[in-house]
Amino acid sequence: MENRFLVMKCLNRLKILGLTFAVDDFGIGYSSLKYIQDLPISYLKIDKSFVDTCDEVTSQAIIKAIIYMAQRLNFTIVSEGVEKKEQRDFLISEQCHLAQGKLYSMPISLNKLIAFIKKHNN
Repeated sequence: MENRFLVMKCLNRLKILGLTFAVDDFGIGYSSLKYIQDLPISYLKIDKSFVDTCDEVTSQAIIKAIIYMAQRLNFTIVSEGVEKKEQRDFLISEQCHLAQGKLYSMPISLNKLIAFIKKHNN
C-alpha cells in the first residue's frame, strides 16, 4: 500500500470489470478502518483469532462491533476459522452472512474441489 492512489485506481478499474474484493483478517495486522473507507471492497472477513475465542465476552463484543459496522457499510460479512457448532450458532445469531472453516470442510486441493463441484452440480 505504498502507492495508495495507484492501488485504488487499479482496484476501481477491476471493480468495473466485475471483480469483488475482501479485506482479509479484519481486526488484526495491517487491516485498517482507512482501508474499508477508501478501497472498493465488498467483503469483510472477521479474523479467526476472534472466532476462536467467541465464547469470551471481549471477543463477542469485537465480533458484534465488526458485524454492526460492516452491515452499515453494506459489506458481506465472512467469518474465518469456524470449527465448532457453537461458533457457527453465535455468528448466525449475530447475522454474519458467510462462514468458512473446518466445520464445513477441511482444506482441499483445486482438483478435489473441481471433482466435488462436478459431482454435486447435477
